[in-house]
Amino acid sequence: MKGIFCLIILLPFLIEAQEDKGIKFEKGLSWEQVLAKAKAENKYLFVDCFATWCGPCKLMDKEVYPKKAVGDYMNTRYISVKVQVDTSKGDDQTVKSWYRDAHAIREAYKVSVLPSYLFFSPEGRLVHEFTGAIRDTDFIRLAANAINPDKQYYTLLENYRQGKKDFSIMPYLIKYAVLLRDAGTTRIIAEDYLHNHLDRLEEEALYAKENLGFIAQFSYLLTSKDAVFTLLYRHPDRVNDIMKGSRDFSGFLVNGAFDFAGYLVSNVITREEITAKIWKDNKPLSENPDWDAISVDIAKKYNRSYSDMLVLNARLSFYSRTGNWKEFAVLRDKKIELYPPKPPIPGAGLGSDTWGLNVDAWQAFLHCDDKVVLTKALAWSELSIKLEEPAPNIEYTDTRANLLYKIGRIDEAIAEEEKISQSADNLSLRKIYEETVVKMKNGIPTWSAK
Repeated sequence: MKGIFCLIILLPFLIEAQEDKGIKFEKGLSWEQVLAKAKAENKYLFVDCFATWCGPCKLMDKEVYPKKAVGDYMNTRYISVKVQVDTSKGDDQTVKSWYRDAHAIREAYKVSVLPSYLFFSPEGRLVHEFTGAIRDTDFIRLAANAINPDKQYYTLLENYRQGKKDFSIMPYLIKYAVLLRDAGTTRIIAEDYLHNHLDRLEEEALYAKENLGFIAQFSYLLTSKDAVFTLLYRHPDRVNDIMKGSRDFSGFLVNGAFDFAGYLVSNVITREEITAKIWKDNKPLSENPDWDAISVDIAKKYNRSYSDMLVLNARLSFYSRTGNWKEFAVLRDKKIELYPPKPPIPGAGLGSDTWGLNVDAWQAFLHCDDKVVLTKALAWSELSIKLEEPAPNIEYTDTRANLLYKIGRIDEAIAEEEKISQSADNLSLRKIYEETVVKMKNGIPTWSAK
């Protein structure tokens, strides 16, 4: 789609368009004339960036812009113009006359998601932005925020960059930067908020759910020197009680159980004490890391339970990434023995023990030809299925079937895969499983060739 993505935020829309009662978009004026008119009438400028192929853009044209309430609000406060950022065979002369300006607007304001809404002050300064199709009521709220200096994203961002820091506003700025996919700005402000605000709060204030949620969202910025880290490490039970039941963080698991604090602490320790010592630029620093020394260092700084668990996980990751599947299989069995996998808890998703077993089994299937390792992987796959009974994930049973096939138990594999393909509700997955059955029957590898 020409490098631009369409984004639908909310459906359904109300369906009663009212002709000639909605937003009055300017026609026949150049970009310079539109800017001049906004300044002369002391009105804000609304620019709707769209493309002819964009479905969400068409929804806005049909279901939102024609609404009387939208028109009543916009027409008294804004000069509005539509800017087509693509080209098509059906473009008339007016659209063609805007090609150069449309391209300049798209480049200058980094329009990459459609529809994009740009809001300018009467002086022509970009003050606010949003993307994606939304309801008429939400659009009016958006337009109201765009003329409110206390809500204008770019106005607040400029104040921040000039050193006018207001920690009460930073979460709003961060949220908006995330929405606009501005990773650089997101990191800068989030890091500032963490180290210069949260780290300086009294301990009781750090227990606020919104503060803990912020830390979880930006855990990649957390270090062992942060006050929040100390809180998580020393008072995990209280933190976990506060965050228990939070849907967004239900997958924060350690050894199959909800452990919000332990999950974050583990990430920091792994990053600082393990990853930094064995990887550089995504390449191993040594073929044989000194795991014992790393374990001792972690045990000295923290406790033995962290060193044992995290070093074991790090070794598994290392041998998987470097292709040492024999060593990986031995350690995977050891992990199962030391930390018996648990059935998944609601909302665990990708963090569950069963998902981890399936992923490891599948990776061994894809990348290893050693039947001893593959037999171990089959056992991990079967354990993941057993823990999910009576309704195991169909992807887990597909893993088992493929492992059976690669090991040489072909009839069993075909029977299992046929059963899977017949029960698959998802049509795309069903097609994949049916193709797998055909490959199995014709002796074709179901794993990617190396």
